[in-house]
Amino acid sequence: MTFAELQRGVFDDMQYQAAPKPGVQERVRRFLNEGLERVLRRPRLKSLRIAQLPFMSEAGRGFYGAAKSIDRIDYIIDVVNGRRLQMRTRDWYRSLDPSVRTSGTPAYWIPEGFTPVEQQPQADPSGYYTLIAVSDDALDTTQRLNVRILRAPPYNDVVDIKNNDGNLLAGTTPVTIFQSLLYSQIVQVHLDATTVGNISLTDGGGRSLGMVTASAIDGSQSSRMLGFRLYPTPSAALEYQMEGQYAIPRLVHDEDTPPFADSYHEMLCCYARGRMYRKDGRLQQSQMEMAEFERYAIDLTAHIEYPVNYKPVSGKLGTGTHGWSDLGPWFPADRG
Repeated sequence: MTFAELQRGVFDDMQYQAAPKPGVQERVRRFLNEGLERVLRRPRLKSLRIAQLPFMSEAGRGFYGAAKSIDRIDYIIDVVNGRRLQMRTRDWYRSLDPSVRTSGTPAYWIPEGFTPVEQQPQADPSGYYTLIAVSDDALDTTQRLNVRILRAPPYNDVVDIKNNDGNLLAGTTPVTIFQSLLYSQIVQVHLDATTVGNISLTDGGGRSLGMVTASAIDGSQSSRMLGFRLYPTPSAALEYQMEGQYAIPRLVHDEDTPPFADSYHEMLCCYARGRMYRKDGRLQQSQMEMAEFERYAIDLTAHIEYPVNYKPVSGKLGTGTHGWSDLGPWFPADRG
C-alpha cells in the first residue's frame, strides 16, 4: 500500500472524514512513520536495510564520511586488493600512532561517530577558513544556512553564524557563509527552511565538505554523516566498497511505500490506530491494536529469516550443520 492508502485506511477506521483537519492528518502521518521505525530498527530485520556504497580514497586523507543515507557501517572492502579491512577502536590507533603519521595501504578502519561534514575546511594562503554553499536548483533563494563553529584558541567557544544576509542562499550561485581566521571546526549545519535542491558545501579551495540533501527527498534540513577513518592514511587513491545499513526511510510522499512485502503493510495501520486510541484514552483498544502489530512483526520476521529452503532438524550434529542455535541454550543447533 502507498502512504496515501495507509492514511486513508486509518482515517476510515477511526471514523474521520476522507480529509480530516490538518492536525489529525499530521498525527496519523507521524504515527505511521513511528510504526515503520519500530519495525525496521529490530536487529532481526536488518536485512531490509542492507546498504552498499562505493567510494574512493584520497592520498594523504584519513578521515571520511559515509552518506547521510547510511546509518551503520558493517564492512569496508578494498576492491583493488580484494580484502576486507578490519575494524579497530579509536583507542587502538591512538595508542599505536597518536599523531597518525603512518601512511600506506589501509588495512583497518575506525568508526568516528556522526559528523556534520565529511571533512573540515582547509586554510587558504592568507590563513582564512571559508565555507561556501550552493544549491543545484535556482529556486533556493529564500533559505538561510545556519552554521555553528568552534573557534580556535584563545577563545575555544561555540559561535552561531545565522540570521544575516551573508548566509542567504542564492540558488545556483555560490554564497560564502563564513570566512574566519579564528576557526577550529564546524559543529553543526542547518537550514532554516526546506529546499528544492541539494545544498553542496565546499571550502575556499573547492574541496567538497558535505551536502544537505534536498528536503523533498527525506524532509531533512541538516547535514549529517557517519564518520570513519582509514588506517594507515591512504598514500594513493583506491576503490572501496562500504556495506552497512541504510538509515530508516521516512514516508513523505503519497506514493511512498514501506520497504517490505505488501501483505505486511497493514501492521503500520495497526500501530497508528493503537497510538490514536491511546491518545484518546481508549487503552483497551490501543492494547489490542498493539498486540496485532506485534503479531504482524513476528510473522514478518519469520518471512524474512526463514526462506522456503530453510529446514531445521533437531538431533545429532552432522555434515552441513551450522553449529549454532538462535533459540537459546535449551534448543539444538540447526542443520543445513
